[in-house]
Amino acid sequence: MKPFKVTCPECEEYFLIDQNKYDEGDLTECPECGATLFVEVKYGRIVLKSDNAKYYDEDILCEFAEEEE
Repeated sequence: MKPFKVTCPECEEYFLIDQNKYDEGDLTECPECGATLFVEVKYGRIVLKSDNAKYYDEDILCEFAEEEE
């Protein structure tokens, strides 16, 4: 499969990523700014999120679950 063009959410630069090399939940690094990025797969395509956003989302979910108890 050909490399897939993705955008870094931190610096907004485009770079190529091998879709066969990454799965949901993997981490990768932006070659331009060095940001650690979280790999999500949506509709068969790779979407990158800031690693900080991943932990922020998990924190919100944990807080919400604790409030329901």
